[in-house]
Amino acid sequence: MDYINDMLDISKKKDLKRAVHFQKKLAFHVLLSGTPVLDTVLGFDASYLEKDGKEYIISTCSLFERKENNFVFWKNFYSIDEVFFPYIPGFFTFREGVGFISCWDKIPLSVRKKVSLIMVDGHGIYHPHRAGLAVYIGIVTQIPTIGCAKQGFLGNYTMPGLKRGDRAPIIFDDEIVGIVLRTRDYVKPMWISPGHLISIDSLSRVVLDLTENYRIPLPIREAHIFSKKLKNML
Repeated sequence: MDYINDMLDISKKKDLKRAVHFQKKLAFHVLLSGTPVLDTVLGFDASYLEKDGKEYIISTCSLFERKENNFVFWKNFYSIDEVFFPYIPGFFTFREGVGFISCWDKIPLSVRKKVSLIMVDGHGIYHPHRAGLAVYIGIVTQIPTIGCAKQGFLGNYTMPGLKRGDRAPIIFDDEIVGIVLRTRDYVKPMWISPGHLISIDSLSRVVLDLTENYRIPLPIREAHIFSKKLKNML
């Protein structure tokens, strides 16, 4: 299966039936094991722009490196691409996956080889077909990937306690597919799910390591700020 060209073709043809089949195949190849070494972490986010009757996605990848006990901003990369697939919840891979691939291709191979974790503004296996955007990105890159979403949209869960580090499992179809994690005291939690090559048990430690002062993990937060800045310049 050609995960890149097949996804791009489905996106351009707006083929919902093939999109569902594609996602189910992706889910079959997910590996939920391992704990990534947090050396170089990439955050991915995107903004949208309408211009001349067309819709564009501004995709941003922000890289952070570990320096002793802190994560320090390293580099930003971006891509601007036309969007073809309509806005349908559960099918963001066919919108934002296009932008990620384009942005990822602009990162030098020597830099890509250093990335030990990718954090995505979106969902992983916490998804109707167990194949959210973080799953797609993880399988395409074969790098441990986590979906970090600002809200939930399906399954059963209780809200965690109000202190940083408090968490509760997300249950969907009688399986644990992620956690609701409080990343700051008394602040709305995050909905965290594995994408690929990381265990559910590792999620809280990894995410908390990258959210010391903010609700949203540092690499995603920087990617978000950068995408909005680019949008305002266009």
